[in-house]
Amino acid sequence: VTPVNDAPVAVDDNYTVSEESTVILTPLDLDSDIDGDILSIVSINGTLLTPGTVQVITTPNGTVNIDAAGVITFTPSDNYNGTETFAYVITDGTETATANQTITVTPVADIVADTNTTPEDTAVTVDVLDNDGFQGVYGTDYEVTNVTAPANGTVVINPDGTVTYTPDSDFNGTDTFNYTVTVTNPDGTTTTETATVTVTVNPSDDANDDTVTTDEDTAVAIDVLDNDTFDPSSTIEVTD
Repeated sequence: VTPVNDAPVAVDDNYTVSEESTVILTPLDLDSDIDGDILSIVSINGTLLTPGTVQVITTPNGTVNIDAAGVITFTPSDNYNGTETFAYVITDGTETATANQTITVTPVADIVADTNTTPEDTAVTVDVLDNDGFQGVYGTDYEVTNVTAPANGTVVINPDGTVTYTPDSDFNGTDTFNYTVTVTNPDGTTTTETATVTVTVNPSDDANDDTVTTDEDTAVAIDVLDNDTFDPSSTIEVTD
């Protein structure tokens, strides 16, 4: 009986990774060769591999990176979640076999920065969760759990998940603070993300009392507008 070379056996692999994260792929772990031949990867997603060379291979929803040592990683595209599948080919030096790499990319909360405006000396309530993304997140129990102190005001978390910012008296300009959202997963674990809220406090017209001193029987000119503050876009005049 003359022995012949048997083709290797390539087995599909499955991985799970969170959105915006990277996972190491080990395609050969489940593959085998009955003849005991050393296996190597010929191609990934139709791209031939060159051993010892850094390569970046584009897949439908991400990229495969191979470093000089042969370590293979997959990074999903920005904001992608779902199932990514691509083929790879192995060889025992003579014969080849093909199998698939399937990566389940689980969604994460996408927390987005917020902006708002308010007049001077006026509080403003911001629905910070309104523009954040939780669709498909495993565990939809999420809440605002922390806010940082702004430099020129105060901020509190309301029971409905909104936050209220109150500027300091007479402050106008730009102020910022951060908020943290905590998502509780079905297994009890939690994940957090943080974003920034920018509040523009517009100046208001403030007319202040004036005090001057003059000698008896001596007229004095008073610049009554000198200590007053106004919105730069306003037209100011003394009317009475």
